[in-house]
Amino acid sequence: MSDSNRLLARFDKNSVEEIQVNAVQWKTQTYIDLRTWFRAEAGEGAAIHPTTKGIRFNAELLRDLISALEKAQSELENGPEVEVIQDDGREAGGSCG
Repeated sequence: MSDSNRLLARFDKNSVEEIQVNAVQWKTQTYIDLRTWFRAEAGEGAAIHPTTKGIRFNAELLRDLISALEKAQSELENGPEVEVIQDDGREAGGSCG
């Protein structure tokens, strides 16, 4: 049985890649697929193909993901600098990004 896709949104990642958000129906479940797609050729109307760079999850988790992304955005815009923790658990010097 193949899955059925419905494109919900897309935006350019760079000149040859875009990020697509698709609703995917598989058997009785609906999933959200958030994935990088690439254009094999330049130009308008060029074929676009999915990459392995992405995530697919049950649509019931969408609100949780949105909350997590909103929190991440708020922290990046308004919060303190991100702390970088080294493998041994010590805080690294400097700031992230």
